[in-house]
Amino acid sequence: MQQTLARCAKLACVIGGVGVIFFLINVLHFRCLRVEVLMYAAFFDILVASALVAIAIALTGWLRLASIEVFFAIVIGALISALYIILVPTLIDRSLSVYMLEKTHQRGGGIRKDAFLDIWRGEYLQEYRVVDTRLTEQIASGTLVIRDGCVLLTPRGNAAVNFSAFVRRHLLPQKRDILGDVTDDLTDPFRNSSPTATYTCK
Repeated sequence: MQQTLARCAKLACVIGGVGVIFFLINVLHFRCLRVEVLMYAAFFDILVASALVAIAIALTGWLRLASIEVFFAIVIGALISALYIILVPTLIDRSLSVYMLEKTHQRGGGIRKDAFLDIWRGEYLQEYRVVDTRLTEQIASGTLVIRDGCVLLTPRGNAAVNFSAFVRRHLLPQKRDILGDVTDDLTDPFRNSSPTATYTCK
């Protein structure tokens, strides 16, 4: 029993070690180094932290655990770190819902409902630099390129669109409650859209 508890404690040490080292690396990375895509940078930090823990264990051997146990403990630590990245910095960086809360707080705790659309158009896009940030992310991801003043879809971008369209049509809620209106609008958001031909380019 004592041996089992000791083994569990050692495994918890490995998992926690990955998480702590990742957090320290990530804070330094985000504060001091250039970042194009937040999530990619964070996943790189997770790989670095996992590698450092694995190397430390291999060099010292102080845990005296089987290699497979160490491997899975590191994987669990990496997954917990990834969960943090998705649920905290990435969510705050990208979330329109978080912006809504922040903007309502900035305006003294209350905003007229009919003013929100104007706020999105006039303030959100500029304050969060939404267009510049998202273009940077997609260019770094290889889904878009900018050529002769045109933003062009790459083959990888086209594949991403096909995948997202499939998910929207088949895996998103078909009866979404949006302020009391039960609808499937978000499964095909361009259904009633009329694109303006003047901004297209090849």
